[in-house]
Amino acid sequence: MTTKNQVNGKLLYTNGFINPSLSLAELLQFDVESKRLAIDRIQVWGRHSPYNNDIDRDLFEPLTDYYSYDQLNSLTTEDQIDEALKTVFTRLVEHHQQMIIKTDAHHYELGVQIYVASKQLKFSGELYLTKGQLLGFIAVRHHSNDFDVTKVSRAINFLHNSAPRKNYGINNSNTGQIMHKWSMESDYIYMRFEYCHEQQLKAIQLWFEQVKHVQQSSNAYTFRLQIDALPDGAFNIRLVMWWQ
Repeated sequence: MTTKNQVNGKLLYTNGFINPSLSLAELLQFDVESKRLAIDRIQVWGRHSPYNNDIDRDLFEPLTDYYSYDQLNSLTTEDQIDEALKTVFTRLVEHHQQMIIKTDAHHYELGVQIYVASKQLKFSGELYLTKGQLLGFIAVRHHSNDFDVTKVSRAINFLHNSAPRKNYGINNSNTGQIMHKWSMESDYIYMRFEYCHEQQLKAIQLWFEQVKHVQQSSNAYTFRLQIDALPDGAFNIRLVMWWQ
């Protein structure tokens, strides 16, 4: 359903930016002037680091505008505006994907450095790492015979991308953000979901049932979900993976 201010219940703007839950097909259903404004806001979005846990803000590179102010205002037909909207939307999606790849590559190298530093300092406790740092860390660390780095790395990427994310509704810019953290201790890898409410717990439990095959594909000896209830009714949840 489309109205002047929303499509399928989704507002055009959240927190001053284009609603991230809107697809390109949905954006194209707004009226002409809303679409013209959306083109401008998408270009503004491209110049600023997005609130995205997969992108390191320190590594973000601004995306240059495709249309100048005068060029944007010179578009007169709806077909021209639709083509412009498709162009800037696609550029933004591709740019954010490039920034995710850049973040992963840099964090991988940091993970290697973290391992070297932890060996020098003889640190053997639990380390909290980003996904990229964890992949770099396990790539150079000595492991048990059952720990196949290629298989475990594939499992980490799969779990990271498939895990439930924050959901505060279709008109909240925080919806879709990562809600888990990674850590490692000895041959244990933990995927942590901290301070979850009951609805999130149910989503994580359902997801866990769907990814149990990862235990076999990664040669993990242990693959289990640990749930700790907190006094206020929330939950700390930990996916525990261990290799012999």
